[in-house]
Amino acid sequence: MIAFIRRSIIILAVLLMVINPDYSAATHETLQEEEQRIEKYLLSSSDYTNVKYYADKYSYTYDIPTPILYKLLETESGWGLINPDKYIASVEGDGGESFGPAQIQMRTARRYRKGQTITRKKLLYNIKFNIETACIILSKERDHFARVEDDESVVWLHALSSYNMGRYGFNKRMKPNDYAKNIVLAYNS
Repeated sequence: MIAFIRRSIIILAVLLMVINPDYSAATHETLQEEEQRIEKYLLSSSDYTNVKYYADKYSYTYDIPTPILYKLLETESGWGLINPDKYIASVEGDGGESFGPAQIQMRTARRYRKGQTITRKKLLYNIKFNIETACIILSKERDHFARVEDDESVVWLHALSSYNMGRYGFNKRMKPNDYAKNIVLAYNS
């Protein structure tokens, strides 16, 4: 619901800027204030609510189909499967190598967020950073495979396999894994 309201505000702001260019400065400040208000609310919200908000926000920002991101988060950390009151986003996997709701590894985050400070703590506890990193990875992988493949489902199969195995692992195997097939299947149904 928050994502819908935020998108509606953005669409309205863009329309007002087109109609009245002088409105843009005030609109920008209003959007920033709204973002700060939402972020303040999220500080006292559950991990489940935070994950949902940032999944909606960054799936829109990076043009990732929301069902794909939701299923990825469900697969990686159980988001959406667990009672929302009991969901904890700060999970570690792969023997302490993967962190947070999107289960991102340090070396992967460093590769896709060059020039930024990446720490275990940031990936594990900063839901916003973790989910945005996942969307950055997915969008770059999608763009990479979209250059050589026209079928959207195949592009997502390759991008998700690469997300899960790493680009090197995917290139070595050269076919989608079950992880990617399960997410795309959920997206297509």
